[in-house]
Amino acid sequence: MTTKKASPPPLPAKKGKPATAFRKAQKRFVPPKIVVVGVEGWGKTSLAANIDGVALIMPSTETGYLTLLGAGRVPAVDQIVTKSWRETLAA
Repeated sequence: MTTKKASPPPLPAKKGKPATAFRKAQKRFVPPKIVVVGVEGWGKTSLAANIDGVALIMPSTETGYLTLLGAGRVPAVDQIVTKSWRETLAA
């Protein structure tokens, strides 16, 4: 013989606005910002240039990406050339 367990009584209804009146907070997608640092020839630019949707921020003295692009070794991506640290931070 099996016995059924008694189910707990239902919870009382909450007072106030119905559940449909509440709006869920929408999460805004914020893309990650990554800084790659390393010695020359390690492949930082090649790595970054092959990431989907990337934008490179380069100082005006940096020519590595343009050299690789001219040789057809990296894909064309959005790029920003900055002349000062303030411009780099603003970008």
